[in-house]
Amino acid sequence: MFGWFKRKPAQPVTPGGDFSQVGDEAFAGLHILVDLWGVHPRRLSEPHSILRTLERAAEAAGATILFSNAHSFEGGGVSAVVILAESHITIHTWPERGVATLDVFMCGKCLPSKTLSVFRDHFRPEAIHWQEIKRASTKIEKNARTPVFLVGE
Repeated sequence: MFGWFKRKPAQPVTPGGDFSQVGDEAFAGLHILVDLWGVHPRRLSEPHSILRTLERAAEAAGATILFSNAHSFEGGGVSAVVILAESHITIHTWPERGVATLDVFMCGKCLPSKTLSVFRDHFRPEAIHWQEIKRASTKIEKNARTPVFLVGE
């Protein structure tokens, strides 16, 4: 039913100082971007329930919660954030469209892929798209040749 679970995230991750290590690649952490479609509007409009879901997801991934907050917008949308010792989880919802976007970034020994089943179980989406990015990867750093331009230059 949810084929997105078949894709294996970059695991196992071995922490190395402040960075994680997979083979010869070191990186700051794993960043997962998740889009949910076909979610019942009620599930996308309840800030307390959404915040508890993000906190459960953080716990499932082995993260340490430092702070959490949610805000409801006129019309029913919710934005919420859970600040972690290992980084963050955020969500923005559009109940009128049945859509939610989530952002999960974690470093250290946390397993951000473990948040996906928590999101699936709570939101019960019809469709899910997610991608995983290794942040500040040494493979990218070694191969980077693109000049960086700052705004205003």
